[in-house]
Amino acid sequence: MHLESLKIYNFRNLQDTEVTFDPGVNFFIGKNGQGKTNLVEAINFLSSGRSFRTQKSKELIRFGSKDLSVFGHVLHADWDVDLGVSIESSKRKAFVNGDQVKTLQDYIGKLICVSFTPGDLILIKGPPGERRVFLDKYLSSLDSQYFDILVRYNKALSHKRALLHEDQLKRQEVSTWNEILSDWIVLIHKKRLEFLRKLEALASKTYNRLAPADGPVKLVLESKLSGEDTGADVYQMLEEAMDKEWRQRSCLIGPHRDDIDITFGDLSARSYASQGQTRSLVLSLLSGVIDLIKEETGEFPVILLDDVESELDASRNKHLVEIVMEKEAQVIITGTDASAYKDYAEKNIRVIASGEISSLETTNLKMPYESPTVIARS
Repeated sequence: MHLESLKIYNFRNLQDTEVTFDPGVNFFIGKNGQGKTNLVEAINFLSSGRSFRTQKSKELIRFGSKDLSVFGHVLHADWDVDLGVSIESSKRKAFVNGDQVKTLQDYIGKLICVSFTPGDLILIKGPPGERRVFLDKYLSSLDSQYFDILVRYNKALSHKRALLHEDQLKRQEVSTWNEILSDWIVLIHKKRLEFLRKLEALASKTYNRLAPADGPVKLVLESKLSGEDTGADVYQMLEEAMDKEWRQRSCLIGPHRDDIDITFGDLSARSYASQGQTRSLVLSLLSGVIDLIKEETGEFPVILLDDVESELDASRNKHLVEIVMEKEAQVIITGTDASAYKDYAEKNIRVIASGEISSLETTNLKMPYESPTVIARS
């Protein structure tokens, strides 16, 4: 699959524009703070209907405006689709071929993007929530049933959580939600286990290439459930934990408490990974996700690399270029220096300055650049 074109209106500092993309490598060069990451965010927003930087919709809308929209045309091997997401009067709407969809389940998966940004390095040593977001993002893009179950689970969990904040414990009402939640918990758990099993083999293969002396990568789902637990088993666990949950005003059992234990060799990445190993592990996980998406869908996802040169040393950046280019996928890259990608994106290097996307002579690959000719502006 690849993103053929993107139309942007009132998205952060980006000028209203239509951008076309090559099926291969596309590089957007610019100084910091000019809108490079905003472009990557807009593509992610089109893919998932959500931002990877904020949960506050108003932060996405250009200052002084009241709404925004991002539309794109996506080509697959045997079909194509027009996608769109808008925010109007604080309400988010998603469109497929011009028709508004009722739920994001009908939208997710039609444009799958795998992104690497400097913020992704928190995946290894950051809080558990970061690893759950990673897990849910890519599993949802491959499995619409998982996405639907996860949405239903989170809504039910919020109802139960509200009951736990009542002055008196309403046992019967909590038990009703425990019964509803228990089967969903089992399904989410089993799908996560299967996803991590597949991802582990692919990520370990890439990590062995980057750091052959470190040993294999292992991905273990840390949960209060076992792979053999049934809905009845989980319901019993929830019932037994009810008093403790009410005292702590917190839901203590379920996938919202899961974590991923990432190890290399016999060492915990959270405790022992160096900065270099952390970067190699993140690259390996994302490479594994790319390969897994190809295995499951028959197509590579769109690969988004945002300002990777700022976080990777020359050796790892070289490895990243090699690994990504081997995928034969569409790649959209931002940075301040396009020279590492000259051989791959010679005809598709553009400038982002003050939110405006412009052409760049390929003979002038490093900053500073001279006044470009505007090629995309409405």
